[in-house]
Amino acid sequence: PSPGGKVTVGIRHRLSEDLGEQQLQVTLKQGAKGQRVDRQIVAIQGKGTAEVTFQMPPEVADGVISFAAFVGAEYSESLQHLQTEPTQVAVP
Repeated sequence: PSPGGKVTVGIRHRLSEDLGEQQLQVTLKQGAKGQRVDRQIVAIQGKGTAEVTFQMPPEVADGVISFAAFVGAEYSESLQHLQTEPTQVAVP
């Protein structure tokens, strides 16, 4: 990914049928401190891969981005949470 461009993250999911439709909340973060840039919420159900595309900021703090995601309406009650390791951003 490069500053100002778009970046897409794919998240595989497998939810039991009794959970029905759930919210998947995906956050793009920047910098060593993981400052939130944007969050998108998509509906997921069953088994599949959710792809979420973000617009990168024109300048990325510390030259790194990461993603975080959780299933559910509120983080404190989330079914699952994950965080990626920082990814280096290409400098034009």
